[in-house]
Amino acid sequence: VVLYKFIIELLGDHVIASRAVLLLMLFPTGFVYSCLYSESLFLLVSLAAFYFAAKKKWWLAGVSGLLSVLTRSVGILLIVPLAVFYMDAIKWQIKKKRRNLLFMVIVLIGLPIFLLWQYSASGNWLAPFQNQAAWDKEFSWPWKAFFNPTAFSMFTFFTDRFFVILSI
Repeated sequence: VVLYKFIIELLGDHVIASRAVLLLMLFPTGFVYSCLYSESLFLLVSLAAFYFAAKKKWWLAGVSGLLSVLTRSVGILLIVPLAVFYMDAIKWQIKKKRRNLLFMVIVLIGLPIFLLWQYSASGNWLAPFQNQAAWDKEFSWPWKAFFNPTAFSMFTFFTDRFFVILSI
């Protein structure tokens, strides 16, 4: 529903909006959105942030962005497209900045809130990042895994390429 409304708001075309929803449902990995994973909630609040930004409801966009950060830490990257929506709304005139710009601060405080919650639960601020080692994950540049596949398990090597090819 949010995807449909967002595309209607952005493009005004019901056919394109219907096709987008259908393609999202039929996408080979679309079954993930029907499971109890955080991806479906993340998609919902991220699309809500875009929808509210397109409607120029900046505070609701900020709260939706905050919820996306609390759902998945990569939600912090929503600050970039939300800033583009805002700059487009003010016709890219930096002098026209308004107090509505504070909605972006709401998105940015999501990560410290998440880390504070982790600290209260585990006593470690960096627990979400340090616990990645349990899954053989570490911070690296995106191209490292692609050009140095021997650093990762063969299962990960083949499944990653399979999903990349499948998504093309």
